[in-house]
Amino acid sequence: MTGLIEGIEKFDSPGRGRGLRVTRPFKVGELLFSSPAYSYVLSFKEKGSYCDFCFNSVALINHSCLPTVIVTYNGTSAEVRAVQDMKPGDEVRKRHACH
Repeated sequence: MTGLIEGIEKFDSPGRGRGLRVTRPFKVGELLFSSPAYSYVLSFKEKGSYCDFCFNSVALINHSCLPTVIVTYNGTSAEVRAVQDMKPGDEVRKRHACH
C-alpha cells in the first residue's frame, strides 16, 4: 500500500507477518507518520469499505530488541519518529521488552 503514507509501505515481513518499511531515507528524530491512537473493529462486510492501512498503521509496526522508531502518544494521536537513520527497505520496528 505505497502512497497512503508517503515514504512508508506495507509488506510481508518474513517470520513476523505484515509489517511496515520505509521507501525513502529518514533521519534520526524525523516524523515518519502520525495517526489516531485508537483502533477499530470492522465486520467482514465493512472491511471492504474502509482503508485498512489507515486503521492499522501503528498496529502494523513489528516489535524488536533493535527498534528503528519510537511511538509517542499525545492525546488521541500517535507519532512515529526514527531513532536511527533509516534507508529505503529498512523495517519500521518499535521497542519490545527484551531479556
